[in-house]
Amino acid sequence: MRHRRPGHRIVQDLSEDAQEVEEEVHNASASASVELLDRGLRSLSAKCASTQTTLPSLLGARVSNTECEIFVGEDAPAIAISPFRATGTGRWRLHPESSALLPEDEAAETRAPYPGLATIGHDADGAQILVELPQTGAIGLYGPAEDTKQVLAALALELATSVSTDHLNLSCIGVADGLASTAKTGRIRAADSVHQCLRELELLTLEYASGESSTEDIPPEVVLSAYPLTSEHLGRMRTIVGHAAAPPIAIIAAATEEHPLPGTWRLDTAKEARQKLPILDQPVTLQRLTDDEYTKLADLLRHAEETRSVAAPGWEKVPTEDTLEPVPVGSNPLGQRTDTSTTQTEALSTLVSIAKTTTPPPQPTAPAIPQDTPPRLETYEVQLCVLGPVELIGPDPASLEAGKRRVLTELACLLRLRPERTPDQISRSMGGPRGPWSAKYRADNLSKLRVWLGRAQGGKLHLPTMSGGTYSLSPTVGCDWACFQQLAQHGLASEDAAGTALLEQALTLVHGEPLSGTPLDRYAWAEPLKPTMLAAIVDTAHTIAARHLRYDYGNLDTAREALLKVLEIDPVCELLYRDLIRVEHRAGNPEGITRAAQRLYIALNKLDLEMTPQTEELLRKHGVR
Repeated sequence: MRHRRPGHRIVQDLSEDAQEVEEEVHNASASASVELLDRGLRSLSAKCASTQTTLPSLLGARVSNTECEIFVGEDAPAIAISPFRATGTGRWRLHPESSALLPEDEAAETRAPYPGLATIGHDADGAQILVELPQTGAIGLYGPAEDTKQVLAALALELATSVSTDHLNLSCIGVADGLASTAKTGRIRAADSVHQCLRELELLTLEYASGESSTEDIPPEVVLSAYPLTSEHLGRMRTIVGHAAAPPIAIIAAATEEHPLPGTWRLDTAKEARQKLPILDQPVTLQRLTDDEYTKLADLLRHAEETRSVAAPGWEKVPTEDTLEPVPVGSNPLGQRTDTSTTQTEALSTLVSIAKTTTPPPQPTAPAIPQDTPPRLETYEVQLCVLGPVELIGPDPASLEAGKRRVLTELACLLRLRPERTPDQISRSMGGPRGPWSAKYRADNLSKLRVWLGRAQGGKLHLPTMSGGTYSLSPTVGCDWACFQQLAQHGLASEDAAGTALLEQALTLVHGEPLSGTPLDRYAWAEPLKPTMLAAIVDTAHTIAARHLRYDYGNLDTAREALLKVLEIDPVCELLYRDLIRVEHRAGNPEGITRAAQRLYIALNKLDLEMTPQTEELLRKHGVR
């Protein structure tokens, strides 16, 4: 998104298959407790650091939709460390209300203390079972070669993309082809053989031994191998692990009775196998990815890294930055300051000449809105708001049974933003991490939504019955996203003051990050829509600023207000920062330029991003280093 050109959209695969894959990925990782567990473990690390307590060893975790529990080693204290509470021997449960649980932004600043924590499978209740791989040492995978590769592929993809594994190196041998170039994290190595991988680990250990790296600076190493290790390989591995400078190492590899892996972790990779783990006395089904599933997910990752943008239909008139050169002095009838080098004498002379004129300088006025503008959102009886926290306005929530408002609001959003959904598509999209809705549950919710929304004044149902095998909300339900697009299209079509007023009116519909305020495990189907919405919002603010900079009706305060509003939503959008710098320069406000630069530096540093050369050049031009 940061490299997108004005009026363009980053290339996305919007096919039905691609969107279904993205929903599956979101659902697989969107459990609120997964996010909570990551925060909890980082908070645990921060608590131990502040109290100078040794961080307990972690064996694994169990994460459901309602809670998360960790399995700690024998070195853990009998009394659990906040934000956890002991629930039994070696088991601690995260306490979400604990004061020791860091806020999300503070937790993100703390390094993940257990970067090798990864999902190994699911129990009978559907809860995720995670294992701290470096703590296990070695896991032997016994079973058909194809099944073993599927288990390894699932582990590889999770370790390559999880936010909890930001300090871990992953070596793939004969598994997850192309993952290193697809994920682009800089933490993945592809090896052609076990020998090549071991040679790299041997060299790394020697480098660590000869350097001054502390334990904190040495990331764990996880090796995933589709090939069994020979006795010679195991001997070399023991030599590496036995070295005092060796990093923590975990190896998960195919194994056979002729070439077993040492240790207690022996897993059957057959699809129908259910087995107990050394850390959990409950049957577990191993997580896996078929070749087809892996290919689709790898394609999704490639598209996520896509920076190529193409012109968006209807947004061709968004101005490019090369049209925003300063207006020559004397061409600005609003009397806005255009030259920051104006002396005090010149300024006084200008004021005297203005005072002597018989006609006062023209002032900006509120432009008239054309009569053919789209209907305002307020004119609809039922209003769906998604340009900010999701909200359905109009129907009485008191008429619903307890707990139904959230799911029916999401169903309404789905049928408005992605209309013409078949029953099966509705079930898949709305099921989330718990799996697709049943036909009965789907029919029940559609019926309840229809009753809740009711009828328009003309008697037409806001949610009609199925037509052509699909469901959609009626156009009688207003949506801020639809209104925004209509206003923006009308505003872009005319560069006069009235057209710009329509763009400003569109921006008033934005109240925060699109589709925000929703649970982590919901709205997976809406993920592809978010960048499109954000790009449209940014283009609108950019166009408003550009017009107020270029034309006689311009008002720099209005331009600044539009830019700052959207920068609250997209705090690293350098296009808008460059617009803001131009606005402050035109206003003769060097302090404003400095504030904008400082704000951008902070936002980029927080996300570990580098400033683009285009922004650096503009700042240098205005004397900011």
